[in-house]
Amino acid sequence: MLIPNRAFNVEKSANKINNQTVNPGRTWSFNDVVGDRTEKNGWKEANGIFGGDRFNLQYGGGVCQTSTALYNALLQAYPYFSFQRKRHTIPSTYVQMGLDATVDTGNIDFKFTNNSDFPVYIFAYYANNKMASSRKRDLTIVIYGAALPDGAEYKSRVVVVSEEPPGADEITETKNLFIGEEKILAEARSRFVVQLYIDKYVNGTKVDEIFLYEDIYPGNPLRKQIGTQPTPTPIPTPTPIPSTSP
Repeated sequence: MLIPNRAFNVEKSANKINNQTVNPGRTWSFNDVVGDRTEKNGWKEANGIFGGDRFNLQYGGGVCQTSTALYNALLQAYPYFSFQRKRHTIPSTYVQMGLDATVDTGNIDFKFTNNSDFPVYIFAYYANNKMASSRKRDLTIVIYGAALPDGAEYKSRVVVVSEEPPGADEITETKNLFIGEEKILAEARSRFVVQLYIDKYVNGTKVDEIFLYEDIYPGNPLRKQIGTQPTPTPIPTPTPIPSTSP
């Protein structure tokens, strides 16, 4: 049920941000609009990042896909917006590194300010994925506002500055597992440093590049537990005695 739950949370968050209006000079907050992701508020449990290096079940798991899609839509009209945005600690599978925008109830928010002279309208809609209609959704976010100058386009570009492999495995012993059993706490991940640029094009020709920021995805070694509890000796069951035929 975890993947359908994630799809449900994406739909719900998309419905929340749909038909939003952001007037000139105003700052819009994802957490304010979408609200706390709790069971009481109707959210479902799906995987989310926990402790910086692993996943666990969280109410509203998956809504970062909506905040990230919104962020990438806004970047296409970069001059009109400024952002308050943070990366995930683990690179996302649905977007390039440096282009994610994480959110967390009561903790991390995604915000943007409308720096244009006109209102901005957010439209978000979803459709069943043709390849996996029961489990996945195709999310589309459209931003309407002041038009860019004729022929102008802004495109995001990610540059991977460095990649470092994970360190040595971290293995701990536990009496909660039997000898021969193991539990993976965190998968091994490389450390990445990436930079985000916005390239300006006019009539298809690149005329400028704007450096926005540098992100560091810290990575982590494989962390696992191995069991130390002796395997109990099985107690043999008595050999059954055939019953005497009447």
